Amino acid sequence: MTIGQQIRIRRLELNLTQAQLGEALGIHTQLISQIERGASHASTKRLGGFAAYMNFDIHVPMPAGVIKAE
Repeated sequence: MTIGQQIRIRRLELNLTQAQLGEALGIHTQLISQIERGASHASTKRLGGFAAYMNFDIHVPMPAGVIKAE
């Protein structure tokens, strides 16, 4: 599941519109839509804002081979 999909699912669980979420976080609705669809990526700072406001942990998928065993 992508980060954008996680954000969308949590937003819907909280019965928030993209407009309500955008207003709370100080970002445009269009950017939220792009992040949810995977058309744009959120910065680490912005991801922290999503997680804090919606009270959830964001799980970032790691590609194979990123972390190597010692």
